[in-house]
Amino acid sequence: MTPISLWDRAETADVHDDRDLDLRQFGRTPVVIRNASVSWPALERWSDQYLSATIGHVRVPALVSDNGMFGAKAHRSSTLSFDEYLRESQRSGSATWCAQQLRMMRDTDLALLFDDIVIPRCIPRGALRAVNLWHTNQESTTRLHFDLADNLLVQIDGHKRLLLVAPAQGEKLYAHPISGEVPPHMSQLVASSVDLERFPKTAGASAIIAEVQRGDAVFIPGGWWHEVRSYPRCLAVNFWWSCDLPISLRMPSHIHGVLRALRRMDANSWVTRAMRYALEVV
Repeated sequence: MTPISLWDRAETADVHDDRDLDLRQFGRTPVVIRNASVSWPALERWSDQYLSATIGHVRVPALVSDNGMFGAKAHRSSTLSFDEYLRESQRSGSATWCAQQLRMMRDTDLALLFDDIVIPRCIPRGALRAVNLWHTNQESTTRLHFDLADNLLVQIDGHKRLLLVAPAQGEKLYAHPISGEVPPHMSQLVASSVDLERFPKTAGASAIIAEVQRGDAVFIPGGWWHEVRSYPRCLAVNFWWSCDLPISLRMPSHIHGVLRALRRMDANSWVTRAMRYALEVV
């Protein structure tokens, strides 16, 4: 097993006021932003005790993995209160628990946390699509994938290490097929341990590394593949906002979504069969 070759480290910018941050100067490449959230109340407030007192009663979708890997069906899910999730995540058992992508918009149950963060001014007005909370008390890895939106990941506590691969190298990363159960923005690879006999094209891929600590952020442009390793205790907030991606990146996920919907319909319907055939041969 061989890891994807490392080419370089992500660019770094030091910011003391988010009004000084203009992501356009970095083009469509990842950048680590130091001191991005130093003024956020969350940095001082968000202990597990504070989260328990504030949102402990809220029911959340938690993920459970037997090997610390998440994504591409590497985990199972469970819905429980945030307090129950915290108790599970603090146990020293073999399973790894994560609370990933908990929506924090003002119209959600996690709105009580919203005043502890600041919406970065670098996000274009009207483009924000989601604000999410990510939490784990155990070491974990989110498998290689890309997002269909621009992403600013802000580290509140702990340490994350990201391996990032440019969209132009996508053919070397063996995305899941459109007609399968796993979405095609997910890779079949574990980037840190690639079976080159099974995935020979990956030998020509190269990645950059980004590491973020408490108070840092990393900008991940839409379409950039990334594998994320989180080290305990790890707590982050991310912002997704709309961006223009080429149709070659957007269309496979849209087709996959339609095919999944068709599978839930009457499989013997001639309309279902015709639409599925048409989509699979696109």
